[in-house]
Amino acid sequence: MPAYIHSDQGRQYESNLFHEMCRVLNIKKTRTTPYHPQSDGMVEKFNGTLAKMLSAYVNDNHDDWDEYLPYVMMAYRSAEHETTGYTPNYLMFGREVSTPLDIMYEMPQAQKEVPTNKWAWKMKERMESAHSIVRRNTETAMRRQKRYHDLKLSWQKFEKNDEVYVYFPVRKSGRSPKFTSFWRGPFKIIDRCTEVTYRVNCAYRGKEQVIHVDRIRKKNMQRLRDEATESENGREREPVNDVCSTEGWGNMQNEEEIVPSDLGTKCLEESSHEPEKRRRCKPVWMKDYCVD
Repeated sequence: MPAYIHSDQGRQYESNLFHEMCRVLNIKKTRTTPYHPQSDGMVEKFNGTLAKMLSAYVNDNHDDWDEYLPYVMMAYRSAEHETTGYTPNYLMFGREVSTPLDIMYEMPQAQKEVPTNKWAWKMKERMESAHSIVRRNTETAMRRQKRYHDLKLSWQKFEKNDEVYVYFPVRKSGRSPKFTSFWRGPFKIIDRCTEVTYRVNCAYRGKEQVIHVDRIRKKNMQRLRDEATESENGREREPVNDVCSTEGWGNMQNEEEIVPSDLGTKCLEESSHEPEKRRRCKPVWMKDYCVD
């Protein structure tokens, strides 16, 4: 009996019957966040591999894939996995199954029969050794993949009541995907569930929904010049001019004392002069060249 069942948000997995079955059997049910298939990466990766294998045999109408499914799965289970170093058949049964090639050429069996109890103990030892090696290989591969994955991460940290935009890859019919923005909002952060998930009021009619940090972007509070801001009590403040402040200009008694009267005339005279032209010289290698 499994201790955990992790699935997507399909209706068959979120039904009351399925949850009641998990409760009776003492199984902890978890699910992925919406529009984030990376949470179920192993299954999604296998589905992609299976689709590529089937695409090599299906017909032009793609309606006979179920006929090739047993043969494709037999080939997959008999192939050595890159990460584990073993075939799925060996890890499941403790031995390699007979392939059509073995049956065709009648591979020789063992020279003598092995007692049943001795064969069972040897199979148990082989499976324990294989599973131990698989765990080490899997941990090494996971650490390597995590290191490469973390190099591209730029996760933001959000606080409660932060205004954010949420990515929803849903396009309305008749709209062009090139001109459609899939970022909806702004919404507010309700709570932080884990290090990579937040509860946001972005569901239907403002209901809460758990969103992965990959689909969240913080709203930048950028204000235009002379834009009225809203205070805490709801009243509008006076426009703020943060580009050039005019405070202290009223203390000037007389502008003529600060700015000379002949400054404008000097500026006009300087602007009327033509800029100095660049002096052009012949190249050095043309000194001994005669031009008539």
